[in-house]
Amino acid sequence: MLARQSYGFVPVSTSPRSLNPPLMVGLLAYGSLMHPDELAGHLDRGDPIMPVRVRGFKRSFCQEPSWRTGEADERGVLTVRPSAHDWFNAILVCGWQAEALESLDHRERGYVRQTVPASSMEPYQTTDALQTVREINVYTGREEKWNELLLPNPEYLKVCTDAAAHWGMPRPKNRFYTNGEFVAYELRRENLDGLKRLA
Repeated sequence: MLARQSYGFVPVSTSPRSLNPPLMVGLLAYGSLMHPDELAGHLDRGDPIMPVRVRGFKRSFCQEPSWRTGEADERGVLTVRPSAHDWFNAILVCGWQAEALESLDHRERGYVRQTVPASSMEPYQTTDALQTVREINVYTGREEKWNELLLPNPEYLKVCTDAAAHWGMPRPKNRFYTNGEFVAYELRRENLDGLKRLA
């Protein structure tokens, strides 16, 4: 079982669908919202969760934060942007009510919530549960929040990597980040440290 029982969240069942299952609204969480502590304030206990790979987007730390704090350039948080040949790992959280999503919109006020097709998703476990989701949402960063010069906020990065480990996703040294993103982050940090040594 992927989810820790103490949090009350459960993976989507891989058993055959029941007749006429209720249609659900889903949300893709790909950053700190993947962490159970972050989810706990927004969901009911027992809401189904499914780790997935999402095609057609690229994830990066190029988002200016709306409410988190950081030091100097180390303030970047995650965002995703459309990119035909890229993908990112996420958890698909099902069972959202409209009121809960509206509350989450305030937390994610630096982003725009948009829908994505179920066909862009590949579950990590064999399941037909996507057929019970009538709408899937993802938060994409607002254009004015995009900043390619940012480095990740270290505390935020730890929350994200802990969340990935919780759901059985690889750590950054493997493929938690898309297409060498972590390598690019390490190179940027190395260059920044070099500049600091010269200063």
